[in-house]
Amino acid sequence: MFERSARREPHLFTCRHSSIMEPAFGQLLFTFSVNLYKQLLSADSNANASSLLCSPLTIAAALGMTLAGARNNTAKQIRALFVEAMPSGSRLSDGRGTSDDAIHAAFASLMMSLSRVFDDNHHQAPSGGVTLRLANRLYTGLDLQPSPEYAALVNASYGASAASVDFGADPESARRVINEWVSRETASKIAELLPRGSVEASTCAALVNAVYFRGLWADQFEPELTAEEPFYETPTKSRKVKMMYKNGRFAIGRHEGLGVSLVTIPYRGLKASMVVVLPDKVDGLADFEQRVTPLELASLISSANSTTKVRLRLPRFKLSTTTDLLHTLSSMGVTDLFSPRADLSGIAATLPSSGSNSSASPAGCGRGTAGGVSVALHSAAIEVTEEGTEAAAGSASILTRRDAVEFTADHPFLFLVRTQGTTPLEADVVLFVGSVRRVDDV
Repeated sequence: MFERSARREPHLFTCRHSSIMEPAFGQLLFTFSVNLYKQLLSADSNANASSLLCSPLTIAAALGMTLAGARNNTAKQIRALFVEAMPSGSRLSDGRGTSDDAIHAAFASLMMSLSRVFDDNHHQAPSGGVTLRLANRLYTGLDLQPSPEYAALVNASYGASAASVDFGADPESARRVINEWVSRETASKIAELLPRGSVEASTCAALVNAVYFRGLWADQFEPELTAEEPFYETPTKSRKVKMMYKNGRFAIGRHEGLGVSLVTIPYRGLKASMVVVLPDKVDGLADFEQRVTPLELASLISSANSTTKVRLRLPRFKLSTTTDLLHTLSSMGVTDLFSPRADLSGIAATLPSSGSNSSASPAGCGRGTAGGVSVALHSAAIEVTEEGTEAAAGSASILTRRDAVEFTADHPFLFLVRTQGTTPLEADVVLFVGSVRRVDDV
C-alpha cells in the first residue's frame, strides 16, 4: 500500500529547461492568477463584504500535478487553462514533446528558481526574512495507487507528492491523515484543511492544496507609531484598526483610468514584495476588480520601477481562508475532473480487475476513470505586521509632509505577494493575491 510518499527532494529538480522562457511562463501564471481571482469573486455571493485570499501558484501547480495523470478530455480541459493564459506569441511546446511536457518542464524550472529564494528544506529565505510553506498532494483511493513514474514526475517538476489512502473503509481516518500532513507541512498554521464530513466512503480522490506565508519587511514599520485609526469598510461604516506607519522610499504607480494607486513594499532580501493596489474611492474596489484585465494590472505593477519618498500607512492584518475549488475550476472549464467522466488513468501503476473485491474501492472508482476528484479545497494564510530587519543607525529617512507622497490604505484594497526574478531568465511569480475588505488584527 502506498500510504505516504517521500518528502520533497529538491535535488530532483533536474528536468531539462523548458523552451518556454521562464518570464513567459511567469506571464502565463500572472494571467491565470487574475482570472482565478476574478472567478473566486464571482463565486462568492458575499464578495463585496468578505476579504479574499488565494495562492494561484499552488493551485496552478496542483492542476499541473493532476494534468500529469489525466487523460483524454479531462487532460484537455486542464491543459486549456494554461493554453488560454499563454502570452501572445508564445506556445506551449518545448520542441521535443507535447505541451504537457512543456508545462511540467516549465514548473520544474520555476521551482528551481524558487529554491534559490527559499531554503529547500524549510521554504525559508536564507536570510530568514521570508517563510513560505507549501503543501500540494493528490490523495487517491486504494484502487488508484500512484505509479512510481507518476510519483517521480510530480516530485521532480512540482516538489510535490501523491499518496493513496483508504477512503472506502475509514473515511474519517483518511481525513485525519490528510489534515495531519497539511498541518505538518504548514508548521501547524493550517491545522484542519478538510472539515468533518468532507471525506466520504465514496470519495475517489482529494486534491489537497495549502500554503502559509510570513515575511519580514526590508525596513520595519515603526511599532511605536502604530495607532488606532479608522478603516472604512464602506463610505458610511468604519472600525478602529491598528494602522502601521512608515516613512521611506517605495516604488509607487498610478492608473488614472482605473482610479487606483499602487505601492510596492519589499521584504528582507529584496527577492519578494507586497504590492498594494488602493482605489481612490472607499467603495471603488469592486469596480476595479471587475474592470481590470491581467495586462492592465501587469502594466501597472511594472510601471512602478523607481522609488520615491512615501508616508505609508497600512493596517496590520491577518487572513486565513479556505476555498472549495470544485465550483471555481468547473466555472473555468474544468468539469470532467469533478465528475464520473474523469479520466485519471495516467496516475495508476495498475488498475484492479473487475473482480476485485477490495472493500476500500467505492463503486465507480475501480477503473480509475469514474468518480473523479470529489474534494478540492484550497487553504491559505498570511500575516502582515510591523516586523522587519532592524535598520542600521541613521538609515531611516525623516520625511516632511511637503516632500513625500501620502499612501494611506484606510479602505478596501487589493494586494499581491510576489517573488522578483533577479535575472532576465527568472520569472516574477505571484504567491498570493487577495483583498482586504475588513481588517482582522494579528
